[in-house]
Amino acid sequence: MHEYPTGVLAQILRAGRQMTSATSRVPLLAPSPIPCAQNKEVPREMDEDDIAEVIEGFAGAARFALEAGLDGVEIHGGHGYLIQQFL
Repeated sequence: MHEYPTGVLAQILRAGRQMTSATSRVPLLAPSPIPCAQNKEVPREMDEDDIAEVIEGFAGAARFALEAGLDGVEIHGGHGYLIQQFL
């Protein structure tokens, strides 16, 4: 796509409670133990180590996107995903 006058971005996100552990195969984490209205699974409340790990994950995903030749990333903070859950 870079032969055309356009940028290429990746959107990165963490779903938080808007996921199920059956799908992710890891424990469900969110800012508080309030279940998503759709999947009803109660997440484990995140602690400071969990938050640091998520931050590292976002940074790693951005680094991989840039190393792959993309022009940037968009951090998805809406639609009820993890960042919005903190708000």
